[in-house]
Amino acid sequence: MNKKTSNLLLFSIVIIFLSLRLAFITQKNLWFDEIFSWNLTLGSFYEILVRTSNDIHPPLYYFVLKVWNYVVGDSVLSMRLLSAIFSTATLFFVYPLSKKILDRYYSYLFLVLFAVNPLNIFYSQEVRMSAMNLFLNAGAVYFLLKIIEREQLWKLYFKQSDIYFYILFCTLALYTHYFSFFIFVVEIIFALFVRRSGAGRTKVYLMAISGVLLLYLAWIPTFLEQITRGQSWRSMQDLTSAGYQLINFIKDINLGLYYHYTNLQIVSYISIFLIVIYLAASVMSFPVKLQSTDFLIFLLVIIPVLQGLIISVRQKVEFYRYLSIIIPFVLIFIINGISK
Repeated sequence: MNKKTSNLLLFSIVIIFLSLRLAFITQKNLWFDEIFSWNLTLGSFYEILVRTSNDIHPPLYYFVLKVWNYVVGDSVLSMRLLSAIFSTATLFFVYPLSKKILDRYYSYLFLVLFAVNPLNIFYSQEVRMSAMNLFLNAGAVYFLLKIIEREQLWKLYFKQSDIYFYILFCTLALYTHYFSFFIFVVEIIFALFVRRSGAGRTKVYLMAISGVLLLYLAWIPTFLEQITRGQSWRSMQDLTSAGYQLINFIKDINLGLYYHYTNLQIVSYISIFLIVIYLAASVMSFPVKLQSTDFLIFLLVIIPVLQGLIISVRQKVEFYRYLSIIIPFVLIFIINGISK
């Protein structure tokens, strides 16, 4: 396949990707959380800051939505369009990541599966921060790899834009949703403890972490107060219930949330098939070299899931919602296992 044909195919996939996220985007009414997002944008930036401090999420998405609504309007279509654009823009980060692990044709398969993924489509049509959060975290992972893979004297790193883009994307992700810390933890583990790539790059990444934490310093007191307070309406559950929720998450990734509205027995058979495929692919895709990119993808799947399980025991969280930021990494991980 020549370069012109390849570019045409990629362009077609991007168009299909965006079209699927625009299809029937206004069919559903705004639900409570979407109305809450819209209502916040009616206030000033200071009022948004105060109200989010009393809520459970950081304020950045609401700031962006307020500006977007001012420029484009606050119709259902325009507000949901913002998430559709963020979701589509994620392709420009996750496709290069897939090419580092998969060959060209399996990378195309990944793009197709990601394009038709019902759970991602669902959150690409919602006036909430999920799509924006995925975009920012995918960008942070992308720029992290560019920093790590560059061979040069450590002082020269600061003449490159990658490190500043990493700090920017990582910081913005943390200001968008607290589950971004799941990805941030993986990045730290991989860069400092797994990818032993020389003292120079370690020093560079330590400075990058310092930059992120410095920019996040103003929000840390609010962050600590919010996670300590939690949400009173969320109940505790035992590990068995959390594990069952994880099994449902495998179904949710592949079937979306639509199967909840049916009693078809075939869903049970599909679920068993998916669990077997995921287990087999997980075994086959376990990386031999801990310094490889596929081990980073492995960590990006396993560690957020484990953290989600731990948190969910204390206060139940919806895996299908908050772990939706790992969907592209899960797909790359599974395709890698199947390809082997």
